[in-house]
Formats: sequence, structure tokens, C-alpha cells
Amino acid sequence: MTTAFDDDRGVRQTDASSVVGVEPQTDRQFVVTDVESDVAAGGSGTLAVTLRNDGSWTNEATLALRSAGGALAVDGGDASTRFVGDWPSEAERTFTFDVAAPPSTAGGTYTLDAAVDYRTDRGADASARPASIGVAVAPDPDFAVRDPDVSMTVGEEGRVRGTVVNRGPTPARNVVVVISSPSPNVRFTETTYALGDIETGSTAEFSLDAVVAPTAAAGPRPFDVTVRYEGPSGADRQSTPLQFRGDVVPQPDRLAFEAVNASYGIDTSNRLSVRVTNVGDARLEDVRVSLATAPPFTSESPSAFVSALDPGETATLGFELSVSEAAVESTHAVALNATVETTNGDMIRMEPSLVAVTIAEPSGPGGDTAFVVGVAVLAAVVIVSGWWWLRQ
Repeated sequence: MTTAFDDDRGVRQTDASSVVGVEPQTDRQFVVTDVESDVAAGGSGTLAVTLRNDGSWTNEATLALRSAGGALAVDGGDASTRFVGDWPSEAERTFTFDVAAPPSTAGGTYTLDAAVDYRTDRGADASARPASIGVAVAPDPDFAVRDPDVSMTVGEEGRVRGTVVNRGPTPARNVVVVISSPSPNVRFTETTYALGDIETGSTAEFSLDAVVAPTAAAGPRPFDVTVRYEGPSGADRQSTPLQFRGDVVPQPDRLAFEAVNASYGIDTSNRLSVRVTNVGDARLEDVRVSLATAPPFTSESPSAFVSALDPGETATLGFELSVSEAAVESTHAVALNATVETTNGDMIRMEPSLVAVTIAEPSGPGGDTAFVVGVAVLAAVVIVSGWWWLRQ
């Protein structure tokens, strides 16, 4: 190093070069030594982070923890601070923060920046280089439906059973199964089934009753199961729909109907007798049959009841049936609707059945012949009465 100066006479002088030593001051560094968190997607948890002062003694230190990119919330915001005070060299300090992951957060590791501000020995404010912290966010539970069992028959009550398994790394609390089907002919008695808590790798079974309309066609049906559960923060969360298929089988023959002497005149009312036979292989109870009349028929007493029918047993039912005056001679079909109960209490709605009813003018004294005879008799009475009056 060379020094230049002015002497007493104002003449510029330069002294001999000399060597001096300068010791640079290293940056004060704070190193992350440990991170623990229990944060899950869609919830909040506690983050504990430990830092070590690898520099010299630090005065009035303050730690600021910030979310990189805003993916996580720290104490409800983008950043939060903790006052440390004096921080000796090589000393460790542990800080805790409440960290929340929004519902849209996917499982994975997210970065937080830890920055330490402090005051130097000379009283100047300074900041250390930020240290990055990796925070693991546990993903949502991962559900699947195993062994779905669909037991459904056209016009009957049925059931859907299955097993829900939690394949994810986090437990699921207060789990509820919600089932639906886009088929308008399948109606569930209850659409939800509570399963309780399902730990990681554990399973729980569900069973839901349904009714299939008697007008439904047999064949495969789609079903959707959504798993609803309580998130880490207590908010309701749900899985994506889990889909499977099941078959609705045709309704077996259980009842056979036959009309007895079903012939009626135009503009008449009479009893319609129908024989009903249990053609199945199981006892049927609470057999209820009703007429579904349409013009030219009406009925003032369209319902009948049989308490039970054993396999092969026959009973005769009676209904009132009226034929309108606008009817024409022909053979018509009258529809019968029936419901029965099995011995285990399941109610079955039978597919509509048809019986033949004939409309015809009666022969013999009835019909046109009777009308002609009546007119002739009336004419004779009028003629005789007139002759008698003239004689008087």
C-alpha cells in the first residue's frame, strides 16, 4: 500500500509502500437442522423447524417464515415472524408455526423460506441469506371399491354391497358412502351409508337397499360411489366418483292369471272372475291385484286380495267391470297389476298381466231379437187398445 500526502510546504509527497493484512468478515449463516410437520392436503397442521447459528453471536434476531409461491399459509397468511433475541454461535433454536394447505393442494413437498434479521455488533441492521425449508404435505386418502355385488331383479327390491378400502397414506375420518345410479328405474331407499373411520390400508363394508321399477328392462346398470369424509381441518371432503356396473335380471314367473267366462254385453255391468295361480317355487303372501281399466271399461271395485298362495295354489278373485254403451263387439285386453311379499318381507311389484274379455251382444231373448219382439208386442197392445176404445 502506498500513501500520498502534502508536506508542510504544500508539496505532494509519497512514502514507501507497505503491506497490511485485512481479515474479511464471513456472512452469518443459519442452517436448517430439522423439520417436522403433520400437514395434510385440505387441512392444517403444525410445522416445527430447527435452525442453527453457524456464524458469530447475533443480537436481537428475528425469524421470518414465508411461503414460496403462496401454496401454503403460515399462521393464516403468507408469512409469520418469531422474535429470538440473542442467538449465540452454534446454538440451535426451534420454532413452531401453524401451516395450512388449501383444499386444492395436492400431496407433495412445498418450500418455505426462513430469513433471519439481526443487529450487528456496531448496531446496524442486517439480514442473513434465507434458508429453504421443505414441508411435506400428506395427500388425500385414496379410496377404491372392492368386490361390488349387485343383486337386483326387475320389479323387486334389491341390494348393492361392496367394500371400501383406504389405499392412501393418511387415515380417513367419519367416512360416509354416497351411492347413485343414472338409471331412472333404479331407486335407492337410502343413498348414504356411514362407515366411520378407515385407517390407512383398512377396509369397511357397505350395503344399500334399492327398488327396481316393474317397467325396467333387464340388463347392466352403472353405479357411482362417492366417499365423503372429514378433512384434517374438519371440513367435508369427498373422493372422485368410483364407478362399477351390475346386472338387473329379468323377473321370474310367479303368478299366472286367467279370466273365467269373461263375456259381456254392450252397456252392461257384471262380475269379472279371475283365477290367479302361484306358478313359482316359493310361498307368496299379501297378494294384491288391481284392474287397470281403460275405455270401454270402467270399474267401481277394481281391487282384490289374497292373504297367501303356496306354490301351485290357485284362488279366484272377483272384480266389478262395466262396459260403456260406446263399446263395439270384440275381444279386449284388461290389464292386471299385482304386488306380493316374499316370506322374508321383500315386496315385489309384478309386471302387468293381461286377460282377455269379450264384448258381444247376447243371443236368444237378448239383443236385436228381444228388441224386435218388444216392439211387436207394444204394437199389438196399441191396436187392441184402440179397437176396444172404438167399440165403446
